[in-house]
Amino acid sequence: MPKTTWSESAGRRGYGDRPSSRVRVYERADSPGRIHLELGWVDGPGRTKVLKHGTTREVAIHLAEVTARKREEIILRGLDAFGEQKQLCLFELLDRYHDPKQNRRARKWSERHRLEQDRCRDFWKRTLGDIPVTMEAMPQTKVEAAAGNAADAREWSSRTEAKYLKYLAAATRWGRRKARLIDEDPLLGIDLPEVHYDTRTRVYTVDEARKLMEPRDDVDWRVTLAFALAAVHGRRISAILHLWAGRDDAEQEPDWAILEVEVQQLGASPRRVERMFLHYRAEYDKGGRDEWVPVPPEVRRLVESALEREEVQASGWLFPEGRLDFSDTRDKPMRAESIITALHAAEKAVGVATVKGRGFHGAKRLHVTKGLQVAGGDATRVGDVTGNVSEHVLKTIYRQKELGQMVQQVDGVAALLRGSVAENTDTKTDRRGRG
Repeated sequence: MPKTTWSESAGRRGYGDRPSSRVRVYERADSPGRIHLELGWVDGPGRTKVLKHGTTREVAIHLAEVTARKREEIILRGLDAFGEQKQLCLFELLDRYHDPKQNRRARKWSERHRLEQDRCRDFWKRTLGDIPVTMEAMPQTKVEAAAGNAADAREWSSRTEAKYLKYLAAATRWGRRKARLIDEDPLLGIDLPEVHYDTRTRVYTVDEARKLMEPRDDVDWRVTLAFALAAVHGRRISAILHLWAGRDDAEQEPDWAILEVEVQQLGASPRRVERMFLHYRAEYDKGGRDEWVPVPPEVRRLVESALEREEVQASGWLFPEGRLDFSDTRDKPMRAESIITALHAAEKAVGVATVKGRGFHGAKRLHVTKGLQVAGGDATRVGDVTGNVSEHVLKTIYRQKELGQMVQQVDGVAALLRGSVAENTDTKTDRRGRG
């Protein structure tokens, strides 16, 4: 290879099946004054041409940088090394949307926001990942139908359904405007479902919760245990289903333990008690918090009964997937859709009405409502158990109105008003009498 007087490069090297955007300019020692520009490729030799006579080194370097940027844009837009158009599939767009090297906004995502974004990406990759991002292949009606079907199956609220659609619309908008990966945005102007924030009718009563927490032969034990944990811990069903019971041949430590803790009771000296704790892992928690939460005695009995089951010991999960009555236990946790379906069957068996959109989230709302009463309105104590860090969310989204407390509130205010009116009336009478 001839020696060079100087050499400068711009762009990126190729890797895998990704073409190279590398551009090199150099001056050969045996031909001073003649500057060569070389375009690099992954497969095959690079292409070289001699620049116009009189081109300076500074101009050549600038030309290399501009050429490299154009080549990088061609590659990102889904063109192959020779400039032939490829159809970009949705899963490729979403992976690039999450890549901090390609999406500057992704660099600023907090850990909690990234977990939410990853959850949305995984859903859309499973649902529509293989289709090209074009107006013809991905019409808005198809995307809306996919979100609507998932909302019905998983009992999403309108707010959750809108969140998933907003995420996908943001990804396609980025692909069109910022990254220029697609020629047109198929989700531009998509209609989002109307969001209803008032969920106060979607909560279980105490009597309904007691019925669903009582073990029965005609109810799947996994539903009974999952509902009991949702009611006493206020955790999301996804976090509950991923509790690891432990297995002899597995290195992972189980998500349960018996610990001795000191409990301070009002008007009494502290005492040490032995309690079971469950471990909710950060990767399965929406808030990204890793917590050990105590289990009350009545629910501990349900957990210990589950730990003795053959299907739990075989799979390692506290809530194993499969049709247990056919010995079809699988080595993975139960899916949310499956246990929600089983919950509706349990509601029918115990005589509890099925309310659309209530599900296990209704048990969480019940926990927060009663938890705030037990904690005297201290949202921090409630959040330590439920995993929520926002007092606003706890008090405006999850806390439910109670008619009995509303009656007490109205009667109390009315009593104060009656006392004020009587006091004012007596004062006026005295003044007239003295007058």
